[in-house]
Amino acid sequence: MKLRRPTAYILLALLIAVSMALPAAGTLLAAGPSDAEQALVQARLAGADHALNWLAGHQNADGGFGPAGTSDWLSTATALQAFLARGRDASLLRTPAGLSPADYLAAQAPALPADPFAYAHYILASVALGEDPRAFAGQNWVTRLTSAMLSSGQFPSSLAPAVEAQYTAILALRAAYQPVPAAAANWLKGAVRSDGGWGSTPSDASSPYYTGLALHALMLAGEPASSTIVQQGVNYLRTHQNADRGFAMTYPGPSDPRATAAAILGLSAAGQPLYASPWSSAGQSPFSALLAMQAGDGAFMNPSAQADIPATAAGVRGLLGKPAVPRHARLAAVRAVEWLHTQQAADGGFGAANSTASAVYVIARAGQDPDSAAWSRGGTSALRALELALPSYVQGAGNRVAEAGKAAMAAVEAGRSARSFGGFDLVHIIRGYYNPLSGRYYQTWLYRHNLAVLGLVAAGDPVPDGARQTLVQDQHASGGWGWAFGSGNPDVDSTGFTMYTIVAVGEPADSTALARAAAYLRDIQFSDGSFPAIAANTAGNSNSTALALQGLIATGADPWQTPYARLNAAGAIITPLDALLAFQEDSGAFVYMFSLPESRMLAVFDAVPALMLAAPPAPIQLGQAQLRQSAGGPLLIIPFEGDGNANSAVSVRVRHGAGGWSDPLPVTRTAVNFTVRLPAGQEMEIEITASDPDGANGFTSQTLRYQPVQLPLVLRVH
Repeated sequence: MKLRRPTAYILLALLIAVSMALPAAGTLLAAGPSDAEQALVQARLAGADHALNWLAGHQNADGGFGPAGTSDWLSTATALQAFLARGRDASLLRTPAGLSPADYLAAQAPALPADPFAYAHYILASVALGEDPRAFAGQNWVTRLTSAMLSSGQFPSSLAPAVEAQYTAILALRAAYQPVPAAAANWLKGAVRSDGGWGSTPSDASSPYYTGLALHALMLAGEPASSTIVQQGVNYLRTHQNADRGFAMTYPGPSDPRATAAAILGLSAAGQPLYASPWSSAGQSPFSALLAMQAGDGAFMNPSAQADIPATAAGVRGLLGKPAVPRHARLAAVRAVEWLHTQQAADGGFGAANSTASAVYVIARAGQDPDSAAWSRGGTSALRALELALPSYVQGAGNRVAEAGKAAMAAVEAGRSARSFGGFDLVHIIRGYYNPLSGRYYQTWLYRHNLAVLGLVAAGDPVPDGARQTLVQDQHASGGWGWAFGSGNPDVDSTGFTMYTIVAVGEPADSTALARAAAYLRDIQFSDGSFPAIAANTAGNSNSTALALQGLIATGADPWQTPYARLNAAGAIITPLDALLAFQEDSGAFVYMFSLPESRMLAVFDAVPALMLAAPPAPIQLGQAQLRQSAGGPLLIIPFEGDGNANSAVSVRVRHGAGGWSDPLPVTRTAVNFTVRLPAGQEMEIEITASDPDGANGFTSQTLRYQPVQLPLVLRVH
């Protein structure tokens, strides 16, 4: 099979430029990526995507993966980990008959070997699918794995070499938010050879492959990069690297994708700058070595020169180079909400009414019922606690439009009506604050104005176009927005939130305003993928990263691609989602910054919506449609959630009086809504037909009021 090499050669000169431009270990750069950096990232991502396409094309009819059309649990779990590393939702992989990898693995679970290596792979597979490894296929795989550890700390396996089994167990524990027992790390330390490397077992000769695995595992277990054992492992790999900058399974020997990927992950975890000397030279790096091993169809070869799933999955992980704990965005949101559960007060609320409203919203956003017994304390549910708090929350002294907007968002997300919630018509309250001269619901603070707008959007109530225009007109010359109208100091939080808001009310995804805002975020992003609150900050934080991620996804920007996928100091490709997940603790909580871990609840409130937007479930769920008057005529806005595989379709037709239905009108899609430009100046009926092969939820008949006429709306689901 002919190997694909041209890309690696084209990028040789760029490698040298990037090696000089990357930040030193331990430092961050808040600046847009250089052309050279983007070219390297694009080449590696293209290689990874090409490999994922090969893997997807080798899914078997039963939903699993395996050679020659025969699935096995190990090949399936291994393939799924590659999709997770790239930020792709493996649960969306379906056969023509609709079978998924989850279906295959669940069917195989009863006959799974009683071996910790198998348990660990089931944990990693369930995480890649966005499933809880404590309940996947009716089993608690975390308990089964931890119970299998010997008193020596070893996870003994008859299915894999000892060091690989130990590595896989440690990786799985961290993926499941579990600490690594000190004994498990100590067993691995005790397996090191006198030359500083590791072999397949404590008594076997060292090899680059097992040394890379061991280094990665020790770093995941919390071993300092400066420790003697880590530095000895680094030195072993330094002296056993091939001339093409790849690594062999057994040294000396030809470079191998699995060994090269393992070495990359171990060295990246240890903070080694892989685009610099000694790891790169003469324009070649471990990453270019991997690209040179990739076949034209996207696959990577095993030692027998055959394309196979383990080598290809390893190639993907190696090209990405990210050593972080593998976690799924949707599962991360669920774990964050689990932590939030521990913060619920005896009265069912979460402290102040504002926090309770935010909590209700994120609980529902994560797919749970805030009015259920599970979310009740002392007989009062979280939702009921919010209702009881409404009298003092949405009425009283001062402008309460933001409070009403947040309560409306929470009510609708929880399946209630914003027009009749806790005895209040929240839509009426919000409307009463609108100033048609300024276009604002709150005259000074953008954040409060945005909450009012999003409250109306959630309720399906028309939003005057002036509310959008006032935001667009207030955009700073830098492309960002500040906390206050007229502010000369833009910040990331306000920018991301405003991007999300104006898209929700019909701002075209390709508008100049959104392009300028995306450029502002690009130029302020740190090289570790995170975002600071303001340009003067020297480190990113979870809240700003979450809000930037929401804004980018809403506008249709791809945060898994350049310019937002960045090279960190080690040369790993880090996305904003990777950066956000890095702020999550094992408890499930998010910290503002690890140096300032306070305000965990506020961090969770911002993180969960971003995580759910980054990994929506497959079935679509339409929200209440709304009409907005604009200069070009009425604009129909149909919000939606879900449709993670983007395979739904929406058709909109209109008719006037007793006439027939029109042909379907052109529909524009963003990440959060569908928009349709309607004929101007006429009374009409509107029919929306939504279809999704994965199913649909939440469709009900509803009536839209478009001044000065009332427009019946028929929602039909196929």
